[in-house]
Amino acid sequence: TGARPTELKSIEFDWKNGTFTLQNAKLKSYQKDKIRTLPIFPTLYSMKAEIQNAKLVTEKKLTKFLWSNNTGIQIKSLRHTFTSKCKEQGVLPELVNYWTGHTIGSDTSAKIYTHFDMKFQKKEARKITF
Repeated sequence: TGARPTELKSIEFDWKNGTFTLQNAKLKSYQKDKIRTLPIFPTLYSMKAEIQNAKLVTEKKLTKFLWSNNTGIQIKSLRHTFTSKCKEQGVLPELVNYWTGHTIGSDTSAKIYTHFDMKFQKKEARKITF
């Protein structure tokens, strides 16, 4: 989802409306609490039973789930992967910033969280002609 691990404790799913909300966990001292409402992404729909039954929405439980299923994924890398895949698939940068809780118009997502894999880079390179 692009959520910070510490934001998982505030997450609330509305499966009927296809959305979830969470509280932004990283605010400047002058900012008020921010609640973000995001669409439930397809991968989350596929995990609906695990999320509802196992309450798979805390950092500790998600880490345990990833570890026990031998995914090789660390929870801290999920945010980077989400951001990179959004960018690779052409999602509007403003939406990526909103979904990840960054200021719209900033390039934090691009500078820190985006890591394009080589297969994607090569595909994009083929678009360039001189």
